[in-house]
Amino acid sequence: MAKGGADWTLEGFTHWLEIWEMNEPASAVYDHLRVTVISWILGRYSDPYQGMRRDADVDNLWFSAIPGTEHGGEVVCCSYLISEATRTVRCASIMTLSMPV
Repeated sequence: MAKGGADWTLEGFTHWLEIWEMNEPASAVYDHLRVTVISWILGRYSDPYQGMRRDADVDNLWFSAIPGTEHGGEVVCCSYLISEATRTVRCASIMTLSMPV
């Protein structure tokens, strides 16, 4: 995903979204999850810090369970690196994890 309407650039989200989609079983729940995850990613253009927790051990690494993706004791999560200097958000992973996270 390239530069959006705000002044943050998103990198690697398409790659990790494709990997997550290959690993998520197809179902009616999956269709809802996919729309929710994509909408959440698009929100990163305007505020990549919203709802995120910073990792204390890795500089500029942020993590969050994606709101609205809880299903069957699992939740979709994302981690990424934020570079203030270049206004870049580089996805490190999108994955489904068992709760709690």
